[in-house]
Amino acid sequence: MTLVSQRKKYSETEYLAFENKSKYRHEFINGFLRRMRYASHNHETIVANIIAMLWQTFIDQDYTVLGSNRLIYVPDCEKYYYPDVTVVKGKSNCKEFKGKMVATLNPYLIVEVLTESTSDIDRSEKLECYQKIDSLQYYFLVSQDSKNIH
Repeated sequence: MTLVSQRKKYSETEYLAFENKSKYRHEFINGFLRRMRYASHNHETIVANIIAMLWQTFIDQDYTVLGSNRLIYVPDCEKYYYPDVTVVKGKSNCKEFKGKMVATLNPYLIVEVLTESTSDIDRSEKLECYQKIDSLQYYFLVSQDSKNIH
């Protein structure tokens, strides 16, 4: 299970300042922080293969393929997430914080590789929130345990 900090509720500005200095990544959910867990070898291999395939697909086109260190901000949900893979069509629209922290506002495609600890969140909370992004055309959920993409 992913951990959500229940100790303190953060404002958006406090979260961004904290995240800017943190050695760990955290998603921002309703004022609380959810620390991102360590990814398995299998998980990272799948992510790397997806990035390579998408890069090849979109080469010489106006798309940018980004990895799991790219923060996504969904204004309608007021949530920040780190998807496993993000593709932006055209120019990236970003929300910046102190120059270093940048969150993409206009993903075209998002991929989440399912894990035991994140599957429920990816299928419910994130799906519901991502559906509010006007630019998002595709949301893929990729299983690690079987040959399934949803």
